[in-house]
Amino acid sequence: MAIRGYIEWIDIAKGIGILLVIAGHSICLEVSSPLYAFHMPLFFLLSGLVYDGNKYKKASIFFPAKTRQILKPWMIMWIISLFICMIIPEWRESLSIKTILKEFYTTNTNNVQNSSLWYLLCMYVMLVFFYFVNKINRIKQIFVIFSIIAVFLPLLKYLEFGISQFLFPMPDKRLPLKIDTALVALVFFCVGAWYKDKIRSIIEKERSWVLLCLCIPLVYLLAFLNGWTNLNSYDFGHVFLLFYPIAFAGIAIVLFWSYKFSTINIEWLKRILLFYGKNSLVIFGFQSLYIRLYLLFFNKIADTDMELYANNPWFHQIGSFLAVSFILSPLTVFFFNYLRKKGLNVL
Repeated sequence: MAIRGYIEWIDIAKGIGILLVIAGHSICLEVSSPLYAFHMPLFFLLSGLVYDGNKYKKASIFFPAKTRQILKPWMIMWIISLFICMIIPEWRESLSIKTILKEFYTTNTNNVQNSSLWYLLCMYVMLVFFYFVNKINRIKQIFVIFSIIAVFLPLLKYLEFGISQFLFPMPDKRLPLKIDTALVALVFFCVGAWYKDKIRSIIEKERSWVLLCLCIPLVYLLAFLNGWTNLNSYDFGHVFLLFYPIAFAGIAIVLFWSYKFSTINIEWLKRILLFYGKNSLVIFGFQSLYIRLYLLFFNKIADTDMELYANNPWFHQIGSFLAVSFILSPLTVFFFNYLRKKGLNVL
């Protein structure tokens, strides 16, 4: 069952999460790489928190609803991204029927310049897994089994055995349709879906600002020391066994701060975070594309290559974060809201 009633701090957490995603994609990896340890696991857990198991008990309700809510926006965003790529000469060169078909198989959307779209298809595949797991008795035992699978598959990649080569031969040793990533994400979703009441009771306990401030650099340091982590590319840092603890620690920090923000009387800050949280799907679906458009634009006017991006962090990295977060993303939300008011519910 879903958490009853509207919980403001959940949307605030989504708002913080989407800004962290944009920061992770905009700012140099030396600074932003620790964000990858938890910002996408955060969204899978939050999705579990708001999942209504009673509403989606029947397959006749579940599959049409999730297809409409997830696959429809994914397809529309993919088509829009493809169209933009086709009208930009620098990007059009990398397109072909073969690369387009491969992207459907691998969900690697780099050729349409929108790498973020992997999340939506992964979410759909993960929800299919969850639907059947949730039908089986002894849920906790099943959760343990899937947790083992979620550990087993990335561990094989970590040890370079490449089990997926025996199932679906692929050059990067990955399962198609983000099936392997979906199994890892399933752990976070199950925790959110099955322990939502416990999570809420823990998060909504009063905590000191000092303690919350001290936890941020601690989690950031642990994530930094463990190295590069990325669910999309299936990387889990130097020590794979630290991936889940660090991810849950980072998620906890965001949730604690989200609840804190929901209780303070700084209304303008809450409104901003709630705006991004309530519109996180639209913002997430286009932010990666916008960042690449921003870089292409500045590279053109500067008459240089991508090195300028790395060597001028203020104008290019921070600039892209500000432009995408506070100009392009809100304009996109307003545009789709306008279409919705006109009766065109595109997303």
